[in-house]
Amino acid sequence: MKSDNYKGLWVIIVITLLLVIVILTLGYQSFRATEKAAFDEFNLRQLVLARETASGIELYFENLAGDMKALARLPEIQRFDEAPTRRELQYTFYELDPWGVNDIAVLDAEGVVRYNAAAPDLEGVDFSWREYFQEAKKMTSSDAYIVEFIEFKGAKAGQKGVLIAVPIFETTVDTGYPPPSGRFVGVAVGTLELDTVTQKFVAPIRPSERGHAFLINSEFDVLWSADKSFFSLNLLEQAAGFPSFQQIVRKMSAGVSGAAEYTYYEFDDSAGGYARDKREEKLMAYVPIHLGNALWSIGVWAPKEDARQLIRSTYLQQQLVVGLSILAVLCGAAYALLLSLRTRKLLQKEVKKKTRDLAEAHKELQAALSKLQTVYAFQQSIIDSIAEPIMVIDANYQVKLMNRAAQEFSPQGMEDTEPVFCYQVSHQCEAPCKGRKHPCPMELIRQSGKPVTVIHEHVTANGEARFVEVMASPLWDEDGAFQGIIEATRDITNRKAQMEDALAEQAKLSLRSEDELGQFTHKIVKSLQEFLVEAPDS
Repeated sequence: MKSDNYKGLWVIIVITLLLVIVILTLGYQSFRATEKAAFDEFNLRQLVLARETASGIELYFENLAGDMKALARLPEIQRFDEAPTRRELQYTFYELDPWGVNDIAVLDAEGVVRYNAAAPDLEGVDFSWREYFQEAKKMTSSDAYIVEFIEFKGAKAGQKGVLIAVPIFETTVDTGYPPPSGRFVGVAVGTLELDTVTQKFVAPIRPSERGHAFLINSEFDVLWSADKSFFSLNLLEQAAGFPSFQQIVRKMSAGVSGAAEYTYYEFDDSAGGYARDKREEKLMAYVPIHLGNALWSIGVWAPKEDARQLIRSTYLQQQLVVGLSILAVLCGAAYALLLSLRTRKLLQKEVKKKTRDLAEAHKELQAALSKLQTVYAFQQSIIDSIAEPIMVIDANYQVKLMNRAAQEFSPQGMEDTEPVFCYQVSHQCEAPCKGRKHPCPMELIRQSGKPVTVIHEHVTANGEARFVEVMASPLWDEDGAFQGIIEATRDITNRKAQMEDALAEQAKLSLRSEDELGQFTHKIVKSLQEFLVEAPDS
């Protein structure tokens, strides 16, 4: 009997132990699944952050390169005319200074610095041996640009920087674009400190309390890291002994994007560097950055422990559930298991909710951008709906805005070029209007400061001459300085022709009246003569 009781007790003990093992196993698996979901969500957030940063850096360099391309397409730059070239260099340098550009120069076809905006002492120095110049000579279009990682000499010796180079091709007068066999005449170069880019885009990234970001190029050189001692070092070499991290670095240098886990030295924020005696697991997302001919890559990382903190309370709840399940193993095992599964589902639902919220936020951002584009298109459509040609012209005769009606006078393709001048659009010539036949509205307003109306003969894109009435009004800035004019044009060709026809008809009527008067006078004279001849006989 006792043996049966012991047997039953052992059965209960065995069943209890088995249930405890099952509950502990299920609890562990549930936590691991929740932890994996949390890690996946955390890495997704880091990947979005990395992509936004990469897009910002690419757009930043595209804007800088765009201004350099515009400079390279100026005829005076291509001819190296000293006065206008220096003026355009200073103007472009002034525009790009807020963007962090600290120097602009142009090199001729031999690689010699012809003009330099911030360091004129470099003029005459031969840079034909530099990699960017050799690369520019091989290019066939100024639409692309070159980015090179450099080290400054002279006043900023030792500081790292970035060089942007755009090839200069001899352009035709008609289109302003390089011809199919455009002659290479030099390179337009701009430089900026690397810190300008990294401090603006990379340094502020903090995916978590102890998370950071780093930036490398395709040669594994560190362009920015929270540990400043890593700057300009080869990250692949620094990752020696950490195969998983080395594999990630190789993917980054190859232009691959993704998310991964790896082990590396623990980062000490108080010391601002990696502790070589401690290691920790990390989560990281990485995205390539395409800059002209260069390939950079940004990695956003955080310790795994920071991601675990997001589910710390959930982990404690699961432990409590497991404990209660163990205490009431016989009667509450099923209930505890269901509760654990319910908790797991709730956690998964929360993870999905956060992911969905992130996706909705992204959609809202896209909708806002779409709305801005719609507003811009609506404003442009309003301007284009005006039947009369309208142009906004700055003080240098450059057309800043024209509606669709004004493009009728623009030669094909000209409206897509930069810069476009008013006399090219209306008269298809290469100099401003002058003389009594075509008085220049810009000059008249400069003299009087008041709106003017003049009559011009304009030429359409197909070569047809049209007489127009040009009404121009001045544009002033907040300080009262003259900025340019807004010009509206009204076609009066038909009205002029009608007036000329009316004048011609009036002239014909006058001639006819004179002929009839002469005939009447002749008849009167003849009658008088006949009367005088017959009078004596009577």
